[in-house]
Amino acid sequence: MDRRHFLAASSVLSATLLGQAAQAQTDNAVLPHVNWRMSSSFAPERDVLFDSALLLADVMRQLTAGRFNIEVHGANELAPIGDNFIKTKEGWFECAHTSLSLHSADEPSLSLMGGVPFGMNGRQLSSFLLYGGGQDAINDILSEHHLLAFACGSTGAQMCGWFRSELRSLADLRGHKCIASGVAAKVLQRLGAQPKNMPDDLKAALSAGSLDSVPSLSPYDDEKSDIVKLAPNYYYPGWWQGTPIFHLIVNNDAWSKLPLSYQAALRAACALVHQQMMAHYDAINPSALRHLVEAGAKLKLCPQDIIDAGLEATRIEMAQMSANDPKFKRLYDIYAQFRYNAYLWWQVAEYSYDNMNIRERFKG
Repeated sequence: MDRRHFLAASSVLSATLLGQAAQAQTDNAVLPHVNWRMSSSFAPERDVLFDSALLLADVMRQLTAGRFNIEVHGANELAPIGDNFIKTKEGWFECAHTSLSLHSADEPSLSLMGGVPFGMNGRQLSSFLLYGGGQDAINDILSEHHLLAFACGSTGAQMCGWFRSELRSLADLRGHKCIASGVAAKVLQRLGAQPKNMPDDLKAALSAGSLDSVPSLSPYDDEKSDIVKLAPNYYYPGWWQGTPIFHLIVNNDAWSKLPLSYQAALRAACALVHQQMMAHYDAINPSALRHLVEAGAKLKLCPQDIIDAGLEATRIEMAQMSANDPKFKRLYDIYAQFRYNAYLWWQVAEYSYDNMNIRERFKG
């Protein structure tokens, strides 16, 4: 689905689900005109991610009969990506669409929402935020920074990444130059790897040997990068980066000035975008994965000794971070308990059902 058709279909969906609320806003002549600016952490080339911000702005216009307008700016237009947290806090713009883990230097506990090693899948994370106390805990932490946040998208499960050379065992990670941040970077360091920040030119870094692998966002996004020619070994599952959740972070002063009906509309718009992004990636990743294999990608399962060592390193790192940061511990404790219970249900029903259908798929 191209961008024009995606946005058109999304507009129809949002109008169908939320049109009655928009009419209610039209009937209230006293509601003010509001103009916000949003800084996205994603460039327009990352069309699913960036277009989700455009969809949010479009839904807000519909819900408020054109009275609430959000001007969306791509990555680095209003501020460097890493500054979206502090600039929203300071009121340079009213909101930002981002991954909270990108801002773990400002608040370490936020790294749990960016896709942590052995984290929950997309459905479980959404459930945790809505019904496991996760979103309230995040907003308690963010309140210290005069911010609040709403879940606003997810890619679903990620791949492990693109590797120049084959991974045969844990020993191959020693000295391995990769890209990672937050909890993932600390875990990979414990395994002997050398995590680095994202370079300006991924392909040049791979060609020069200053990187041995690059992370995967999704098959759909990976296909457009054409990275398969430089690092053809495509490993799964993405144990070290899991499933990221994206958020809309909002300046508290700007939020408090909104009428209650506009606040409700923004919550509803974020909920719609959150569902829409995951559904979109689920629809486009299968064909993209096939195209990548046809282009030369070598799909490979990550060696079990790497996964086992990664799990142990993750346990040690989570315990260390919890000991050093009470806010991280408070969020991680409820996160870990919810994950434990969620996978009990997954083991009984969801996994067995999916596994059954996967077996049937190969029978034709």
